Amino acid sequence: QLQRELPEITLESLEAHAVKTRRKRALFKRRQTLQRVWLQQRDEALRWAVAQFQGLEVQQAARLAAKAEADEIDVRRADVSERLGELREQRSVQDHHDMMKAAAADEATRKRQEIEKRREEEERARAKDEIQKYKKNKEREEDMRRMLRAIMHWKLARSFRE
Repeated sequence: QLQRELPEITLESLEAHAVKTRRKRALFKRRQTLQRVWLQQRDEALRWAVAQFQGLEVQQAARLAAKAEADEIDVRRADVSERLGELREQRSVQDHHDMMKAAAADEATRKRQEIEKRREEEERARAKDEIQKYKKNKEREEDMRRMLRAIMHWKLARSFRE
């Protein structure tokens, strides 16, 4: 029927044309399959790259969080160290102040003891003086009594003589 309608076309040319068309279709399908496989592989590679990138982002976020935490710990450590230094300085000042108070108290105690000792020595010296005065007074009184007795004996003896 095709030969009747198109007398210039031969069976071989039709066969060649069919083979050529089949080859074109096969090549087209092959290219389409290769393109589909290439697109799938490209999509998988993109998914893998995105997953890797997201993993890297997660790692980077974790690294940044760890760094921020370490920085915060360093800041807290610095604050604690500074506060500890201030407390040590305050303690040193307080210890020095306490030592000065203790030294002043010791000095006051020593002065009080010296004053007490001087008073006691003065009391002893006054007591000795008073004892000496008392003894002198007693001796004077004794001397006066002796003299009075002597005068009385003399007057009595004189009155008997007269």
